[in-house]
Amino acid sequence: MAKRSKSRKRRRAPESTIVFFQPLDNLLSRPCHLQVRVYNRVAQRLASDRRKHKDGSWRAAERIPQYEAYLDAINASWISMRQQCRTNPDFFEWPSTKAWIGDGKFSAAGMDTEGVLSLFGYSVSGELGLSPNERHHILDVVFQAEIPPFASWERLLEWDGPASALRLRKMANCLASFARNGKRRHEAHMAAPVAKWTSDLQHLRLRYYDQLFSFDWPEI
Repeated sequence: MAKRSKSRKRRRAPESTIVFFQPLDNLLSRPCHLQVRVYNRVAQRLASDRRKHKDGSWRAAERIPQYEAYLDAINASWISMRQQCRTNPDFFEWPSTKAWIGDGKFSAAGMDTEGVLSLFGYSVSGELGLSPNERHHILDVVFQAEIPPFASWERLLEWDGPASALRLRKMANCLASFARNGKRRHEAHMAAPVAKWTSDLQHLRLRYYDQLFSFDWPEI
C-alpha cells in the first residue's frame, strides 16, 4: 500500500518581523523630505501597534520596540545635524528644499505649504484629501519629533524641542494664522480649509494644551 505523502504547509515569516522601508544608513543619506516621509510612516505604524497592544495583541507588542528604536535613530541623526547646523550656518542645505516648499502663492492649497508642518506632510488641500485622523497624526508627530535642519538655525530655534511649550505655541500660532488669513479672503472655496485648520487647532488644545500648558492660546 502506497504511503500517503504528507502535505507540508508553507511556513510563514513571523508577523513580528519588521521589514523597514529603507536601511537606516541609506535613509539618512537622503534628502530631508524623504527622511521625514519614512519617519511619518513608521510613526503611524507605531501608533497603530500601540493601540493593538492595548487590545491585547502580543505581536504588536513585539514590534513596538523595533519601531521605537528606528525612530530614535532618526531623531538622533537629526539632533547631530542640528548641532552642526548651529555651529556652521552653511553646513546643511537640503538639495530638495524647493521641491516641497511650493510656489508660495496664497491659496487654499498653498497657505500651509512652507515650513515644518508641510515638511511633515500636513495639508488641508482637497487634492491630498487627508482625513482628520491623518492630519491629527501628523500634528502629533510634529509635536513630539526632533525637527531636522531643513532651514537656517534661526528658523529651527522657533520650533524649540519636542513636546515643549514653545513647540506647541508655534504650531498653534501657525494654524490660527492660516485660519485667520483664510477668513479674510471671504471666498467660498476657503470655507473648508478654514474649518479644517480650526478643527486641527482644537485637536492640539484638547490633546496637549489643556492638560499641560498655560500660555495664551491664539484666537481665530
